[in-house]
This record gives sequence, structure tokens and C-alpha cells, in this order.
Amino acid sequence: MDDNPERTSLGVDQRGLGSKAVRGAVSTVSGQAIRMLLQIGSVIILARLLTPQDYGLVAMVLAVIGVGEILRDCGLSPAAIQAEHLSRKMQSNLFWVNSAIGFVLTIICAASAPLIAYFYGRSALVFITLAFAPTFLLSGLGTQYRADLTRRMKFKTLAITDVGSAALALLIGIVTAAMGAGYWALVMQQVSAGVISLVITGYAAGWWPTRYDKDENVMPFIRFGISVLSTQVITYATANIDSVLIGRLYGAVSAGLYNRGVQLVRMPLRQASAPFATVALPVLARVRNDRPRLLRTLESAQIAVGYPVLLVVGVVVATSKQSVTLALGSQWVGAAPIVAFIAIGEAVSVVGTVSYWAFLTLDITDELLRYTIYSSIVRAAMLVVGSFFGVVWVAAAYAASQVLFLPFTFWRIQVASGLRTRGLLFNAARIFAVASIGSLAAALVVRATPLSQIETILLALLTQLAVTMVLIFIPPVRRDLQQMSGLMRMLRSKTGT
Repeated sequence: MDDNPERTSLGVDQRGLGSKAVRGAVSTVSGQAIRMLLQIGSVIILARLLTPQDYGLVAMVLAVIGVGEILRDCGLSPAAIQAEHLSRKMQSNLFWVNSAIGFVLTIICAASAPLIAYFYGRSALVFITLAFAPTFLLSGLGTQYRADLTRRMKFKTLAITDVGSAALALLIGIVTAAMGAGYWALVMQQVSAGVISLVITGYAAGWWPTRYDKDENVMPFIRFGISVLSTQVITYATANIDSVLIGRLYGAVSAGLYNRGVQLVRMPLRQASAPFATVALPVLARVRNDRPRLLRTLESAQIAVGYPVLLVVGVVVATSKQSVTLALGSQWVGAAPIVAFIAIGEAVSVVGTVSYWAFLTLDITDELLRYTIYSSIVRAAMLVVGSFFGVVWVAAAYAASQVLFLPFTFWRIQVASGLRTRGLLFNAARIFAVASIGSLAAALVVRATPLSQIETILLALLTQLAVTMVLIFIPPVRRDLQQMSGLMRMLRSKTGT
């Protein structure tokens, strides 16, 4: 067994933590930027080779079986990442637990294929579901390898893994789509990504699991994981009930339009914010006992991720029709209002994502579960009501639910842990206000100045930036941007770039 302290304990030298975090942020952001470009390229290219119905059929299946990906993890990834000590034998035990769960889910997924096809009334879904079934086993085998790399803060390796698997899978998807494979191109892309990612992460982690050791008690990890798992399952079910409702009520074409509209916004935004989560969780775990430092770190992370993402979202909302037509083609223009509402909801989610980090870091996962149950019931009810009025109303209900629960999230953290989260709420409101004012100005300018699609988007971006520069004269906004500028200077000094 490898007993390298760096690999088994979080008790590392705090003096090097900042430098590790900065280097990790640079590597992860760079990797995610490339991956995001690949995925945007995937959307743009495949949308011209495939039809809304192709996307709709695959989206119907993924909306139902996607919860299995969360069950496969069982919350053991964050449990392993934040653990104070983790031996190689314990890692091996967790590996076998995740792998066993993945195998069981593969069997369940395959057995449920006829039921999914019956629910939607589409016989083709049987074979699509069967093709996706092995992905659960692949993910289960790779879960603890990826958790180990994250725990050891090997962010450059993770970035290479993500970029490599995404690039090769995209190539497979494009080639098969060009050959006329239809929706099977999307299936091949996802399955191949799982295979490639497992091979790369397993090789990079550099260890093989040993036999299951009964003397190593995994129950503390499982208890932590179950709380996280319950929260993730409920969140997933609520987040995907919209796709299930649309597929059931309005058919594959509407489901395809909705899916592409959602993914056009959600995919790049979550890819853009994912590096911060990858770096933040192991860093926050090391400062969780220093409450003032923990709060400062959360506030800094919120500002760092919030402003860039929301300024881009403001442009997307102001130019939703032009953005959809440019990215997907004219056959997808019906997704434009969906894109606008989903962008608003995702923007709120981005500025509130630090709340999830706080729940995990402070080990108040029971409170996270209670909050998730309450909020998910209300959100699901809003989505169901919206579904009776049409597809666009579902997207509007999603955006409204995100706005409704943002302040409640921060309040629950403060009640449960005593961490003063008012600053986080004010940060979120300020970032959202700056982006909204700029987006409104951009929309007015765009409406008054008819141009080509690219020119319209560039004009909206310039307007958004100009409004932000004017708002710098407001002291809190100026402090936020000065803090971001200081972060950029630190990045340059730490990395020489």
C-alpha cells in the first residue's frame, strides 16, 4: 500500500495551499475551457447533422435513467475527497462498493428498457436504453480513481482526462452522425466517453484496487454519502421532471427542442463553473475549522465565478433568437424563448452554487437534505403547473423557482451552522443586478439596431461591458471587480502566465 501522506491525509502544509489552489484553478479552468469549446462545437455540428426528434428520443431516455449516475456515486466521491484520512485499503473498499452499485444499476437499467418505451409510447427507446446500460458500470469503476485525483489536487491530470475523453467522443459522434447513424451517434458519443475516461483516470491514478478488506470500516463514508446521495437524487428528479413531462405530453420533437435549448445554455455554464467546484471542495475542506477564512473563501469564489458567467448570460438573454439560430440553425429557432428563461435560472444557480459547497464543507448534509426536499416539492409543483400551459411555460417556471429559493438557501445554512451568510446573499443580489441592468440595455440596443446575427451578439456584448464599466462607480461593485483583478494578478504571479 502507498502510504504517501499526500495521498492519505488532508493534514497538508497550509502554506502551500494557496499556491496549489491557484495552480489547480488555472489547470482546471484551462481544461474546462477547452472542453466547453468542444461541447459547444458538438452542439453546433451535431445539430446540423441530426434532427430535433433524434435529440428528443435520447433525451427521453436520459431524463429517466440519468438518476442512476447519481445512485452509482452514492455520495462516496465527496465523502472520499473531504475525509481527513484515507488509506489505500479504504480506497479499494470504496472502489468495490461503487463498482458493485454500478453493476446492479446496469442490470436494472437494462431490465427497465421495455417500461421506459411503454411510458413514452416509443419502441425505439428499448434499444437506446439497453445501449446506455453499461455506462453505469463504467462510471462505477472510475469513481474512486477520479475522487483520488481530486483529493490529491491533481487538477492538471483531471483536465487532460476530461479534454481527451470529450474530444475523442465528439469525433466518434460526428463521424457516426455524418454516416447517417441518427440518434445512435449521440448514444455512441456518450458511451465512448465513459470508456475513454475510465482508461485515462485509471492509468493516471496509478493504483489497482486490492481485495475488499472487512477490517476497514466504510460505514462512516456511506453514512455521509447517503445524505449527499438523497439530496442529489431529489435534485436530479426535480431538475429532470421538465424533460419527462414535455416528452410525455408533447412528444419527441418538443422534447428535442427543449433539450437542445436547455443544453445550449446549461452545458457551457456548468462547464464554466465546474472548475471552481473541483478546486473549491478540497480547499474548503482544509479551512473549514477557520470560520472567518472559510467565509472569505466562499465569498471570493462566488464573486470570481459569478460576474463572468452572469455577464455572458445577460448577452444570451438579450440575443436568444440570434444565439439559437447561429449556434443550432434555423430549424431550432423555436427554442429561443426556452433558452432565455433557462439562462436566467442557470444564472441564479451559478451565484448560489457556493451554498452547496458550504453544506458539504460544514458537514450539515442532513440540513441539506431537508432543504432539498422542501424546495424540490415546490419546484416540481411549479413545473407541473407550467407544463399544462406549454413548453415555454415550463422553462419560465424553472427560472422562477430558482429565484424563489436563492435567499432561503443561504438562510438555512446560517441557521444550521451559525455561518453568517448575509454577505453571500448580498453578493448574489449585486452580481445579478449588474448583469440584469446590462442585459436590459443590450436588449434595447439590439432591438433598435437590426444587424446580422454575429454583429447583433457582438453589439450586445459591448453594451453589456459598457454598462458594467459605468456601474463600477458604485463602491460595492468596484470592490468586487478590484477583488477579481487582484485574483488575476495572483494567477499571473503564481503561474507566470
